[in-house]
Amino acid sequence: MTDSRTSEVPVTIPYGKKEIKAKICPANAEKSRDYAVILTHGASGHMDHSHLIALCNHLTQRGFLCLRFTYLSPRVEHRMMAYNAVVEFLQNSEEYKVKGCFVAGRSMGARAAVMLANTIDETNNDFICGVVCLSYPLHPPSKSSELRKDILIALKTPTLFISGTKDAFCIDSLFDNVLDELTCQHQVTWVNGGDHGLKVKGRIEEEVISDMCDTVYRWCVDRVTAPQLAKDTDKAVNETCDVKGKLKENMKRKRDSKTDKHRASKKKV
Repeated sequence: MTDSRTSEVPVTIPYGKKEIKAKICPANAEKSRDYAVILTHGASGHMDHSHLIALCNHLTQRGFLCLRFTYLSPRVEHRMMAYNAVVEFLQNSEEYKVKGCFVAGRSMGARAAVMLANTIDETNNDFICGVVCLSYPLHPPSKSSELRKDILIALKTPTLFISGTKDAFCIDSLFDNVLDELTCQHQVTWVNGGDHGLKVKGRIEEEVISDMCDTVYRWCVDRVTAPQLAKDTDKAVNETCDVKGKLKENMKRKRDSKTDKHRASKKKV
């Protein structure tokens, strides 16, 4: 079961001559991880979609700050640019200080998150830790030949995909083929029998969404702890290399010493 609804702070984010409506859900202070998850909706949805609210509740209770926002546009490029404005707002915020964030989205919002991750440069590369795609729309319904895979193949940022095996926007066998072409770190979690809304015949919807929330949480936790693990691993590898180098040097000295003694004995003879 998902957690009860957490406190929300309405915010207005400047975006050119427009404004983006958003809600910030602060992290549980006792469990704060100093990271955020930004969430956005599908083509005709809004930030109060039940999946996004459930994720916010689940993640904030476990230490992640969450920011949900609404931006309606039929063009995914415009959605991506609005998403970038939201990321910059959070990155520059004095009130809500975080070390980094995950960009997450449902359906068209997932496409916008992927596109944004593909545009990151050296100035904000460290700030975006990963991408979370809920029901990524690989193709329009009944148009499986029109694959939206190029932006996926271009990904370099770690990405989590959660999709239903009966999603009309994402035939699972086609998606598996696309995933084989990805070079970034990625994980796909299939919801057996799930449609585009992750609804499963014969299963209670709350249970399905609870599983989705837990999968996202565990994946995000792994990403924010991985950098330190990587540093520790690099340190251990470097120390091992130093030890091996010293051993090789000592062995070489011994060989040289034996050679010198052998030459000296020959001269005496």
